[in-house]
Amino acid sequence: MNRSPEEAKADYVETMGEPLGMQFHALWQATAWLYLKFSEFVELFGTKPERVARLTDPSKSSGTKRNLTLCNLPHLMRDPVAAAALQELVDIANRRLGFVVIGGIDTSPIRTST
Repeated sequence: MNRSPEEAKADYVETMGEPLGMQFHALWQATAWLYLKFSEFVELFGTKPERVARLTDPSKSSGTKRNLTLCNLPHLMRDPVAAAALQELVDIANRRLGFVVIGGIDTSPIRTST
């Protein structure tokens, strides 16, 4: 199915509601861009598994500065069961990346030994 980014955004907003649909669309676009750029980087320079995208940054940093991050999504969901399940997945992603994030809003992730 081919659709424009605006059509996709409209579908996400209709399905998920405005706050979640808008964040999901922005994150999806950022993920697609990152995947493309990372693939180019790997092709040119190679890589190590420690390289991490900033999509798992905390929801806030530097006091009131809000980040576009996967950590926002569970808090924007209407269904508390689905939100809890998604929060578990976000927590797993953060653990696998070697960060400790408490409640999705830790402003200073701490490296842990893995």
